[in-house]
Amino acid sequence: MFKSRKKALIFCLILLVVLTLLCLCSKTRMIYNELYPQSSSVEIIKKDSKILVNGTFSTEKLVGQTIDKFKMFNDKVERGDIKINKDIKKDKWYDTMQNIAYYFSNSLENAKLLFSNNKLTIEGSSLSKKARADILENIEKIKKQGLEVPSSKVILIEAVTHKQKIKKDFYELLSSETVEFETGQALIKSESFPLLDKITSKLSVFPEINIVIEGHTDDVGADELNQKLSEDRAVSIQKYLIQKGIDTNRLSTIGYGEYRPAFPNTSDANRQKNRRVEFKIKGE
Repeated sequence: MFKSRKKALIFCLILLVVLTLLCLCSKTRMIYNELYPQSSSVEIIKKDSKILVNGTFSTEKLVGQTIDKFKMFNDKVERGDIKINKDIKKDKWYDTMQNIAYYFSNSLENAKLLFSNNKLTIEGSSLSKKARADILENIEKIKKQGLEVPSSKVILIEAVTHKQKIKKDFYELLSSETVEFETGQALIKSESFPLLDKITSKLSVFPEINIVIEGHTDDVGADELNQKLSEDRAVSIQKYLIQKGIDTNRLSTIGYGEYRPAFPNTSDANRQKNRRVEFKIKGE
């Protein structure tokens, strides 16, 4: 009886010690997370016009939001090595992603984005001085919002293929000028004719390249009307280019309505930027 009680007492003491250690570990972990809050650890790679998303995220929802955001600007987005860590707190990745996805997708080639400990690093090659200036300017804006960007290296590509050349030319043209339409209509304003004539010239130089004309709107108005308007505006540009001598088989159109904003629809300035037409090379 005595030995049995002694064994039971020893077992209870061991159990108490184990429980105490578990509580201490849990509390220590909580204190550590408060003092050193973890953030998502994201790696996004763009190569040959494809984007691969890797990393550790706080929730599966954030993974989906990340993939969906980059898919707004590039249909070739793939899910890579993804892990979920529910201990992540005070994560700045969501806001960072909202501000950088458009420029990362459109301004850079063969690029890598790293986000860890709420710090951002970007490396890649730009097709033009304008594209390089745009992404560097955006990085400065992100810094002002309190995010650390310890080092980013954006270089110019010196030698480009035909597709890269025309993509570069389109970027430079459409980042400095915008195709203007009559308010709420698909009628192109006459002041946009010179811009479309420049685009016609670019297409004439590279007859082997086919183009997708994308129409976009802001979020003002009914979804159905915005969708129809974006489609009609893309078709209007297609008709203009055909009239200027571009083969109809080289041109296709698609309207995205308000569903692919380049910027959050949170201000008049951003909404104006979201009312746009983009030219994409087929197969990119």
